[in-house]
Amino acid sequence: MSAGAFDITKVGTYSSDELKNKTLVLVKPDAFARKLTGEVISRFEAKGFVSRELRHQTARTVNICDEELLGRTLREGKLKVDITPDYFSGVRVDEETALKQIKETDIVNLVGNRIVAKALKEKLGHPRAVRKIEEVSFLMIYKFSV
Repeated sequence: MSAGAFDITKVGTYSSDELKNKTLVLVKPDAFARKLTGEVISRFEAKGFVSRELRHQTARTVNICDEELLGRTLREGKLKVDITPDYFSGVRVDEETALKQIKETDIVNLVGNRIVAKALKEKLGHPRAVRKIEEVSFLMIYKFSV
């Protein structure tokens, strides 16, 4: 059993704190018989991104964040940043789709160490433009036409 896995045989022995970040995955008998349990669990463990595209007149904006950050509130002094589903949540996307959106969009708002690192690796932004709050990276990219 992997670290942090939920042991169904101990269901009555977990404290409420231990249950806060646990996921119970039920695999249907036909999937179990076809030996798909590992595939089902790997889909839950895979971390992707959430993306929301917006359009205003001729400009396109995309907000992308590491999906595990959705719903968090970050603070630094008097600054408070809510990573809300209203602002970021749209569709779950993989790395390839996220990078394509970043390359094709005029205004890009990125939140999360993973998505910002991928954008920087592709040279889609500059490291000096990254802002960190509670060790979470933020990067905004504006593309202008002359």
